Amino acid sequence: MNNLNHSILLFILLIILSCSNKTKVDAQNNVSEIQSSIKYFSDSLLMTNNDILEDYLEKYQSEKCGNQNYTNKQLKDNFKGIKIIKNIRNNAQQDTVFVVPSFNYCDDGESYVFYDKSIPRLLTDSYCCNPHNLFVIKDIDEDGINEIGIYYLLFKLCK
Repeated sequence: MNNLNHSILLFILLIILSCSNKTKVDAQNNVSEIQSSIKYFSDSLLMTNNDILEDYLEKYQSEKCGNQNYTNKQLKDNFKGIKIIKNIRNNAQQDTVFVVPSFNYCDDGESYVFYDKSIPRLLTDSYCCNPHNLFVIKDIDEDGINEIGIYYLLFKLCK
């Protein structure tokens, strides 16, 4: 009977250890998949280095939400281009904006991201974002920075 108890305990311990190791492996695979998506998005779609998106992930990607991965084809098919905008900071300089899909399961919508890393992302509750829907408005709250407006399209007109 004593050997039976030891065998059961050993079996349970083996199951627990194998499951926790599987979670670590899955998490590592998930991180490498999202890094691959970021590299493709930066190199092939934005045609720039991936510092912008790495900074984005560092600021906004939550470890609690799980990574949402995309194939290169999905990223390419849903990429809506970039838009050059001027005068966000009232300095007549231009910046570039693009749309990023949610790379985690907590964000309920796409985000507008700027090449200027000091401008925070604009998280929306829409999956129908387009950089050409974003526009600059004169400084309303007198903080020295112009405002950004976004207009939404009906979902049927999204593409």
